[in-house]
Amino acid sequence: MTRTMKARIIAILGVLALAIGLGTGTEGRAYASTGNQAALAGSAAVSAATRSTQPHVPLDASACIKVLTAAEYTITVKMTLGCNAGAISYPKVPPDISVGIALAACSGLLLWAHVDHVTTSIACFAADPLQILVSTQLCGPNYNDCLNAWGGGPWVDENTGGPELSDTHQDFTVIDENGNQNGPSEIMFTGGGSWSGECIGDAYNNSGYADTSLDPCGLPGQSAGWGTQMTWGTSGCPSGEAWFYDAHWNGYLGPASAVNGSHWYLNKPSPVCFNFVELVQ
Repeated sequence: MTRTMKARIIAILGVLALAIGLGTGTEGRAYASTGNQAALAGSAAVSAATRSTQPHVPLDASACIKVLTAAEYTITVKMTLGCNAGAISYPKVPPDISVGIALAACSGLLLWAHVDHVTTSIACFAADPLQILVSTQLCGPNYNDCLNAWGGGPWVDENTGGPELSDTHQDFTVIDENGNQNGPSEIMFTGGGSWSGECIGDAYNNSGYADTSLDPCGLPGQSAGWGTQMTWGTSGCPSGEAWFYDAHWNGYLGPASAVNGSHWYLNKPSPVCFNFVELVQ
């Protein structure tokens, strides 16, 4: 990360702190205290009846706009739509699912508007109407076997130690490609390092490998890497958990075994249910 980028992020975080009324001293990463550690589910899991439910758009979108302004972006219609999407809550949907839909839509729309992925994450987390988020992680049943960008990437391996607070190697965010809730979704690595902003897909971005690494995301002017495009839903999973179905392999994202450091695969024949763990200020 360059010195200029570090300075830019610090400036954005300062504006975010003012926007949400936080101090700028000792805020840290902690688990969400609401719901079942706030497991999320994607728009693919939401029924037609749920999608037709009238959403409520609070004022939290303004915090998202302030982050973008602090990052020196000229606010466009796409950016406004993204911030509004991130601030939406669905009264008839459990909070975990509501947050999942909002984050995926907000992130997809801001990336579509050519906002860099670091600013996108900060802005969409600021828009959340329930709490101030700093990251999300994906962990299997009982909060074990988590997705981990081993050593910061490019390989995505299994960490059997559960959610991680000491580094950002487990920070992943689901995005709706181009902000389209009815289109493909991708899982973007939002931790630190040179692989930040890449998405989970086929190893080496080679269509013949079903195990996972970080590959190019589908963004404006950039084609999606092999295996990065997925759908996700909750059918068959415990409440608040979700599976990911890979369009390339016609299979599910899942582990090869329960061994620490082993590979994840995109061609598992049965759904593997994930908890989305929110880390908050």
